[in-house]
Amino acid sequence: MQETNQSANEGGFDATTRLPVGVIMALTGGRWELNGAVVGKRFASDRVQRAPLRQAEDSELWLWTGLHLRLRMRYVDDYALNINDDAPALFVVCGRDAEGVPVPRMVTVSPEEAQGSDATDLRSGAEEVLRTGMPPEVYRWLERFVLDNYKPRRKGGKKKRRTDPEEQWGRKGGQ
Repeated sequence: MQETNQSANEGGFDATTRLPVGVIMALTGGRWELNGAVVGKRFASDRVQRAPLRQAEDSELWLWTGLHLRLRMRYVDDYALNINDDAPALFVVCGRDAEGVPVPRMVTVSPEEAQGSDATDLRSGAEEVLRTGMPPEVYRWLERFVLDNYKPRRKGGKKKRRTDPEEQWGRKGGQ
């Protein structure tokens, strides 16, 4: 296995908010593409690393391990939108190594987190966000988190009570 100098999230995992993920990347015709994702303890590692799955004359298939999908309460609205979408997705944020190979740095199910919409952690121009279908195991795990934690917001917010200016000042009928 080739190892990068990118550390994965801390060892071990909490199955309620963290899930080990493997990312499958394909090199075909000189172009890298995200092929999918797999989940489970066998993909856990203390370091992000890649291993060849298949190498042929015209294509290569690589598995990246040592990544973790982490759920955070602040993105629960995003998670609810994602699982209710026609095509629930998993997002992989990648940088590039010295040879131009995409290196997964983060896996998320929040489009907002993937795009770095939080002004305190904007994505650099050297990073790209790739999208793939959400594995069924991730869907079920995320659905449980959303069902346990999501509180829909009321539409329209609080209604303001309109006050008659004359009532407000204690005058009625010009008195």
